[in-house]
Amino acid sequence: MAEPVEPTDVEGGAEADAERHGLVSRAVTAPALAVLAVVALVVGYLMIGIEGALVAPAAVAVGWTWRREPGRPVATVGAVLLALAGLATVLEATPDAAAAGMTFPRVRPMAVWLAALAGTLLAVSVVVFAYTDQARRPAPRRPVVRWPSWLRPDDAVARLVRTVRSVAPWVGLGVAAVAIRIVASPTRVTADLADLVGNLRFGTIYSSRPLWEGPTASIPPLPAGLLAYGPFGARLAVVVASVTAGAVACRLAWVQLGRRGALATGVVAVLLPSLWSQPLAMVLAAGAVTGAVALADPDRIDVRRAALAGAAAGAAMLCAPDAVVVVPVLVAWLALTTGRSAVRTGLALVAGAVLVASPWWIYVAGRVGVPLPAASWSSFVVEDLATPSLPLVGSVLVGAAVLAVTARILGEARDAWRHLLPFIALPAWNLVLAVVTLGDRDVLGWSAPLVAVVLGSALSGWYEEATAGVRADDAGEHLFA
Repeated sequence: MAEPVEPTDVEGGAEADAERHGLVSRAVTAPALAVLAVVALVVGYLMIGIEGALVAPAAVAVGWTWRREPGRPVATVGAVLLALAGLATVLEATPDAAAAGMTFPRVRPMAVWLAALAGTLLAVSVVVFAYTDQARRPAPRRPVVRWPSWLRPDDAVARLVRTVRSVAPWVGLGVAAVAIRIVASPTRVTADLADLVGNLRFGTIYSSRPLWEGPTASIPPLPAGLLAYGPFGARLAVVVASVTAGAVACRLAWVQLGRRGALATGVVAVLLPSLWSQPLAMVLAAGAVTGAVALADPDRIDVRRAALAGAAAGAAMLCAPDAVVVVPVLVAWLALTTGRSAVRTGLALVAGAVLVASPWWIYVAGRVGVPLPAASWSSFVVEDLATPSLPLVGSVLVGAAVLAVTARILGEARDAWRHLLPFIALPAWNLVLAVVTLGDRDVLGWSAPLVAVVLGSALSGWYEEATAGVRADDAGEHLFA
């Protein structure tokens, strides 16, 4: 009785419309037309009498001649008649005349007849559409029970192996770093710092002396505040700050060198004595300076990151006032590598540093009369805030050896000195201060994490050269893979 409609070239035709709505359209054959005509006759007679019985089947028959689908022309004629009925309603009488009640048909007979005929045709078109348009029935699918990928034994094991191989080196480095620092970090602070921490805990003035001698400006505020109000003692604070500084150095190396370089930097940071033998002030400054260098990366710099880098540099000044040199070094770094765009980022960096460090400078100015980073040369270079855990000779020898290797590595990359400016200038500054203080200060100072990044870069490069001829799957088993 029904046959599928053949595709046509008429854009927007019934087949295309049915396809868009997920329908299967069927053409009306001659037997189907006879049945639909009878249905239209009955519907027309029941709705408006003999006129409907004559008009409805005729509309279906005329519409069938238009591409064998009478539904659309019948519905279109019904819609047009409905619009004419609305127009006749206004033209036959004023809108307020017999608007309701039994008098409406007498006042507007043409509108009523057109509306009844439109309703009849629309009802017939619904019957036709019910026959011609049917929803597409998808092919029956057999239900298949599948395990989620994370529950499949082979996938779960492979994922676990990948996770363990990725995380295990970092876990090992973390455990080694904590163990070394717990054993070898400084155990006590100087008497002045201890007195200051005690006064702060009792809520008195910022003083390392008896209260009647007045406040002091010779001890940086951040390490004293951390010991006074933080949850850690002196040794545990150094452990946490040192591990954090090493982690920041690894993050910097990850961005600059990739995973292998970050792991190599982590190995150096775990073993480098300058990261666990110095007092808390130096270790805190080391982490802040490394964070400032990471945030000021010229390849990723914007105003927000520049301001954060300045804030980190300001925090370093609150731990070690001689870190004031970090700000001009970073500004010069941006100017040499980014050109004119360094104006905005440089101003943002300076503003961030001043915003963080200026309260302490104002306090120092109240003690000595002029705004200086520290009240004296001794407090500027932070020589004596703790008893170092490494003997003086050992600290000097290890630091000198590390600096010699670092200088050799940087010398080979001297053509790229603009991009390596912080890694050159900041360790050199700490070396100068160590020489000026006659060894009372660690040779690497707060630049130790930056030196670790340089050594990690060299180790990573040497490993790549050593494994250049090894198969990729064998090289993947190495720690730096």
